[in-house]
Amino acid sequence: MRPVRRKLFRGKKNPFAIDAPLPPAGAARWATIAGLVIGGLVALSVPIFFALMLFETLRGE
Repeated sequence: MRPVRRKLFRGKKNPFAIDAPLPPAGAARWATIAGLVIGGLVALSVPIFFALMLFETLRGE
């Protein structure tokens, strides 16, 4: 028996889809990809920074 696959966004537009295409091959494309990677790393580091700040505040040092 095969498992039933359900579409997460059935009949709705995926809010995580990026509609804008990347620029043509070249420096602009690599700059865009680098910006996306750096932005992702910053977005991942923000909760870690706040967790460390909260931890240090609660320790009282």
